[in-house]
Amino acid sequence: MFNRTATAIAFVSLAATAAPAHPPSSLSVAVSGSTITVTAPHRVGNPANHFISTIEVFVNGSRQIVQEFSIQNTADAQAALYYIPGLKAGDTVTVRADCNKGGDLKKDVVVGKETDKPAPAERKRR
Repeated sequence: MFNRTATAIAFVSLAATAAPAHPPSSLSVAVSGSTITVTAPHRVGNPANHFISTIEVFVNGSRQIVQEFSIQNTADAQAALYYIPGLKAGDTVTVRADCNKGGDLKKDVVVGKETDKPAPAERKRR
């Protein structure tokens, strides 16, 4: 009986800690001149302990910005605004957002070719 109870407690504990971890549900990346606006929808119960922990910005494969967060802007999303001088039409901007509990999402945008419909993003769970 003790063995079954211990197994049940272990299973419930593991499920409780693993269930809330998730990457952002999507990424919105908008480029206007040298300004990049990023929004990472990530609905959480408590943005002080479950949040988007890192946003990285790459231009043509070269990492330009790494920003680490210790809290999420709201319980619904993390948002950030970046300035990168010298962006030009045809540059590929890649943004990666990482959840502190596990999982990340990456999206590429070609400057001058942004559209209103969202491009697919790569989602990874850890």
